[in-house]
Amino acid sequence: MELSQVSTNSKSTQAFAKYVGAGNDFIIIDDRSLQFSIDPVRIAHLCHRQNGIGADGLILLQPSHKAHYTMRIFNCDGSEAEMCGNGLRCLGQFLIDTHLFKNPTSIEIDQSLLSIEYQNEQIITHLGNILSSEWDIDLKLQNQNISCHLLNTGVPHAVVITDDTNLIHKLGSQIRFHPSFAPHGANATFVTPSQPHLVSTYERGVEKVTLACGTGVAAAAIALAKNKKVSCPAQLTTPSGDILSVTFKENYDQITLAGPAHRVFVGEITY
Repeated sequence: MELSQVSTNSKSTQAFAKYVGAGNDFIIIDDRSLQFSIDPVRIAHLCHRQNGIGADGLILLQPSHKAHYTMRIFNCDGSEAEMCGNGLRCLGQFLIDTHLFKNPTSIEIDQSLLSIEYQNEQIITHLGNILSSEWDIDLKLQNQNISCHLLNTGVPHAVVITDDTNLIHKLGSQIRFHPSFAPHGANATFVTPSQPHLVSTYERGVEKVTLACGTGVAAAAIALAKNKKVSCPAQLTTPSGDILSVTFKENYDQITLAGPAHRVFVGEITY
């Protein structure tokens, strides 16, 4: 299947595929020809769940001089993101389905080089090392004070370890926009210390709690390991009910993320 852009008279038609990875859904477009016009308003419209295709984000597959391909990922508000773990896994399944996959496949994203493997019917993404970490941050919120760990696993996550699974709906937005994480803010990720280690993330750019977040699961696994709540490999559960597996070295480097990803449907956009 070749997903490309063609022109007919005054109209242009763009093929796309819709993929889901552990509840995270994405519009994926083969843009190796670099013909897709990047417009935040248009991307937000395509991601809109009532007026568009509906997705947490949009992924462009583009050429790279450093890797097999480049991945560009846009949030559903049209803003470009630095990284997306589940999006990277979905792109891997897309490459398999379109016969573009090499095992492993290298991906350039935001000046980083990452890789994707396919093993035991699962897409495994190599996320590399933690870009930065800050432990035991005390935040003053409107309703209460809370402690978190700030871990950048491609994007920053303020990780809160708590047994209260509803707390993210009360505090997620406050943490995401907290002045301590200005000017760009941080994703707010909450994880339970006991099994099944439920991980929920209030995501930047989506501005709500999503059904899964790959980089959030990776950050949560590292935070749990640091607090001696899990060992490697760590199995964590997303709000969608899917399980993602995280591996890492003793110093929490060389992180991998494994889990399900599948195609939902394909279609064409005419504009």
